[in-house]
Amino acid sequence: MVKPLHLFVAADGPRTSDDVEKCMKARDELKSVDWECTIKKVFSETNKGCRLGVSSSITWFFQQVEEGIILEDDCIPHSDFFYFAESMIVRYRDNPQVMHITAGNYQFGTKRGEASYYASRIAHIWGWATWRRAWAHYDLDMNDFPSFLSKNKEQSFFPNPKFEKYWLFFFNRAFRETRTWDYQWVYAIMKNQGICIVPNINMITNVGFGKEATYTKDVHPLFSNCKSYPMPLITHPSTLYPDEEADQYTITYAFGKLSLTTLLKKWWNARKEKKNFENSRKVKSSMMKN
Repeated sequence: MVKPLHLFVAADGPRTSDDVEKCMKARDELKSVDWECTIKKVFSETNKGCRLGVSSSITWFFQQVEEGIILEDDCIPHSDFFYFAESMIVRYRDNPQVMHITAGNYQFGTKRGEASYYASRIAHIWGWATWRRAWAHYDLDMNDFPSFLSKNKEQSFFPNPKFEKYWLFFFNRAFRETRTWDYQWVYAIMKNQGICIVPNINMITNVGFGKEATYTKDVHPLFSNCKSYPMPLITHPSTLYPDEEADQYTITYAFGKLSLTTLLKKWWNARKEKKNFENSRKVKSSMMKN
């Protein structure tokens, strides 16, 4: 069992009165820490939501430390991830281009290169690590996004048109909507030509799929409860350049499948709403005739 010397715990407040007891039980889990360590915590009395709740907690974290690991409540890492993340944090501490270290691997058995990890442009956020120097580039409101779009027309920040179309869609949505925090982090990395370290095995399990989840309410065949694996002796690549084939695979076969499921669900819900609206109009019309 890994026993960190320093724990930083942030918890959002209840969404409704039904959540009060659940929040208290979650916070009581801190009592199970039975080893010597320092614990700092910030518990919100009100519900900030995913956008502000998560981003402000990470900012608070990096006001205390220079580097560290971020885990949300539904992400369970393999114990080896702590050692892998520590090794990567030390090795790339002074390399400003490396901005993110992830526990997740969604290549589904395909190994990229001969080393223990490869470089990517995509930041997986189910278990990850970074530095204060990298988080300093984060802007929740993406204030420079219009300028980024203009610059991107002159010299693309993306390796190919398909990759560009995919990410600009989500960046535009994150810029206009107010629900999420994570696409802003991916944006911060991509606009700075940053690199993400991805292990060649999956080292995280997300158990947060289900009816009580905020977004992942449907169990997903690819992502929910993925098995995590130990990391053998760490070997390093001779060069560190984003693997375009791996990234394209991710958005096509991993994110693409997830997006298709979401789009089909939205289409079906919109279809039902339209049908209900048409039926209500028929009823009103019939009542007016009578």
